[in-house]
Amino acid sequence: MIYLFFSIVIVIVSFKMFKSVSGSMAVNKINMISFIFYFYMIMQTFIGSILIVNNLVENTPLKLIENESSRVIGWFIIQYMMIAVPLGMLIAKRFMNIKNVQLLFSNYTTKSVKGLVTDKDSFFKLFVFILSIISITSTLFLYLKTGSLGLLSLSNFEDQKSLLLYRMDSSLSFSGITAIIKNIFSLTLTPILSYIYFIYYYKDKYKKDLVMFIIMFIVSFLALTFNLAKSPFIFYLFSFVFVFVLLKGSIKKSTLYVLVVGLFSLMIMIFLQLENHESILEIFTSNTSLLGRIFISQVSGFFLMIDIFPDKHDFIGFASTFKQFYQIVGLQTIDPAARITMEYAYPIGVAEGYMNLLSTIFIGEAWANFSYFGVLFSPIYLGFIIEIFYLFILKNRKSPLFISILVYSSYSTNFASSLNPYIFNYILWASIIILFFIYSFSYFISNKRRRMYGK
Repeated sequence: MIYLFFSIVIVIVSFKMFKSVSGSMAVNKINMISFIFYFYMIMQTFIGSILIVNNLVENTPLKLIENESSRVIGWFIIQYMMIAVPLGMLIAKRFMNIKNVQLLFSNYTTKSVKGLVTDKDSFFKLFVFILSIISITSTLFLYLKTGSLGLLSLSNFEDQKSLLLYRMDSSLSFSGITAIIKNIFSLTLTPILSYIYFIYYYKDKYKKDLVMFIIMFIVSFLALTFNLAKSPFIFYLFSFVFVFVLLKGSIKKSTLYVLVVGLFSLMIMIFLQLENHESILEIFTSNTSLLGRIFISQVSGFFLMIDIFPDKHDFIGFASTFKQFYQIVGLQTIDPAARITMEYAYPIGVAEGYMNLLSTIFIGEAWANFSYFGVLFSPIYLGFIIEIFYLFILKNRKSPLFISILVYSSYSTNFASSLNPYIFNYILWASIIILFFIYSFSYFISNKRRRMYGK
């Protein structure tokens, strides 16, 4: 009972802190910061931590915990994280000299969308079109290289194991330049480009923008489902809630509820098809139930990491963060914490090639990498970085490019999977650099044209 009482106090304080840095905590004004609180911290971490510390739930990772104190330590770390993350955001708010985030958010969401360079953004849209062709080609490359038929191949899998093997093979088929093509031009830029076209159509009502949005929406679907993963396309569909909030200030609660129910129903249908459940009831009651996946699975790996490091495996340090650099200078690299934990929890699955990473909340990798130092500073660091980015977008021009980057970042954060991408994320930085280059080049050409023709 003491754990529950203390947790309730913590979540109330955390909510008030998040409210001062998010712009709004209303569900019909969902934004990057409030989504982190509601989904990643409450649904995927906080609720599970209370159940786990009270021994009310079990799954394979939790059954492997040998030292029961790991449950209490893990619960306490999560309570600290609930305060430390918004603390980092408050520090960022002070650093950016923003007195009222609510006012900043309200002003941003209610003002009209402007062109990035000029009102029509002709040159920028030309480069976006070229980048779209590259993204479409990259997505077709995914299918050609893996021989995938996407969702049409579902009937080819005899059981869950064969499906997992296929997903693993799909991931390992790409390395070097092919991994860059997959991760940057297909999986990352394709959704961003679809948002850009959608927002231009909202702004200008040009049919060609609508046509390109429909094309890029279809390509996004193909890119995000080529390996039969369940969640990426669900999140992509939900991301249009962020788009409407940023464009119009809010979304009708009735529309939001219908969308959430619709997506949840779609998730149930996918589970019935992919997870070999025989009935809807089994989806909610089995060891791999949908509710278990949402509330328990994502956080249970963290508690196992507390038990593994350092008793069974030394702390990792930076050896898994900068693997490419370590290899160049001849230093020994180490698998990330999620891989080490998976090898411990599911050794047969790893050996047979259908299990890879046991992802969990970022603070699990912070513990595995840097011990108490990582636990102490990583939540503050992440909160600071995320809030700086969020406030930077809100303070800038409300253009299709900046809105699209913010929308993509709102749901694609690695908050619930790992810490390393917040230290070095080549995919995100490469994507931003490509888009910034297009913006800079468009700006240069537009200015030159203006000087030459006085337009």
